[in-house]
Amino acid sequence: MPTAPAGLRSVILLVVGVGATVVIIIGSFLIFGRVRSQLPLNAVPVGIDEPPAADLTLTSDTVVVRSNGGAVVRDMSPDGTRLTLAADAEGADALQPGKVLLLTGVTAVRVDKLERRDDTIVITATPARITDIIGDGKVSFTKDNLDLGKASLRVYAPEPRLVEEQSAGGDAVLTDAVAPSGPVGKGDAGSGGYTDIPLAQSSGGTVARNGTVAGWEYRFNATIAGDTVTFTLHLTKELNGVEVVIDVDGSVSGVGFAGDLDISAASVRQFRVQADDLRGQARITATASVGASTRFPATVFHVPMSIQAPFPVAGIPFTVGIDADLRAELAFTAGQAGLSGAFDARFSGNGTLSASNGSLTGTGAFEQTWEDPISSVEGVSISPAAMIITVQFPKVSLGIGIALARASAYFEFIYSYGPTISGTTNFVPCRSAPVSMTVNAGITAEFLGREIPVAEREIANRNAAPFDPPVAACRI
Repeated sequence: MPTAPAGLRSVILLVVGVGATVVIIIGSFLIFGRVRSQLPLNAVPVGIDEPPAADLTLTSDTVVVRSNGGAVVRDMSPDGTRLTLAADAEGADALQPGKVLLLTGVTAVRVDKLERRDDTIVITATPARITDIIGDGKVSFTKDNLDLGKASLRVYAPEPRLVEEQSAGGDAVLTDAVAPSGPVGKGDAGSGGYTDIPLAQSSGGTVARNGTVAGWEYRFNATIAGDTVTFTLHLTKELNGVEVVIDVDGSVSGVGFAGDLDISAASVRQFRVQADDLRGQARITATASVGASTRFPATVFHVPMSIQAPFPVAGIPFTVGIDADLRAELAFTAGQAGLSGAFDARFSGNGTLSASNGSLTGTGAFEQTWEDPISSVEGVSISPAAMIITVQFPKVSLGIGIALARASAYFEFIYSYGPTISGTTNFVPCRSAPVSMTVNAGITAEFLGREIPVAEREIANRNAAPFDPPVAACRI
């Protein structure tokens, strides 16, 4: 989950004090309603259904199971840790706990538990490292391996644990089960349910939805056109006289990776993944207003979503994932107040994540630009008020597995924006808008093996803290 730079957050909250606080975490910009829990045929991204290349030596733990174009997958949990396969799938007889399942064209995971039923096999899985699969071999890949035409948008059903509220005593408590509404998919809503939507087969490559969940009204669409992915989101909620409205428009182009991998004796000797020409932008607008009361419980709202597209390399079912998160914090110290602002930012450049002999390195060159962040800041309050909005868009990853059962290498782009007003009672009424853009690269779930620990490297950062009027009293 992205967070604002520590300096930006601490300074703003110190300036305004903490009145009512709203924290919204929107996993990948998406809130959906009715979804199904059954996996439609080929709903998961399915790449080329072929076994690993003959010049790769697989580990003794790896069991290759033919997916028959995804048809042997009977069901899959939203978090990717539970798979149900047809019992007669080619190669499935050799599966047992501790083995690594390589399901051709679909996924690769480590088998934690296994239950054989009449005509199915139910597997509880954990992420698989690449060194769990390949014992010896070299592979290389280019952006041509990516097939965005087979990308799927996976939307997860809202769950009680997705909504957390801060109690008066300061402990996080879970709300009752949310009751989602809105046209999402056929079938009944259910705990742990999800729907997979093939983006390329949708009208114009776009999926659009609207509805209400846990009191939040939303409008959303996701589009794939060529090598460009576009998101838009509108969110609004009113509670106890506090109204919050957030809009996000973002896009990323040049999705895809080039690189190489050298494994010897089940250890990574050399790894390089390069994003040659990533370009993107985000426009974030937010408005918050409070009435006589500023009481609005601190709220964390997690709604996970993921776009995944096949990225087959030498018969290993890699995928490219595109994800995002948003976090917003509001701090008002008086009622009958309002605050709004907008932030337009862009990035372009290249980044490389490499590993050699246990050492992880991130390098790159990105141009990061933005429009004047203070020009749109407006507000009315007798005392300080602020928002801190942090958007992670996109997080582009190369990995194996799905959701929680996925290990990956990634590049992430984080925008932070903190519109602030001092209030009319201040000696000099001030506006300020600290901003920051950061590019990070890293790995998750020991993707490259135990020798290379989970880590993140900063590749680029730009920040500023403009204020108005240009007097010392307004500097933060």
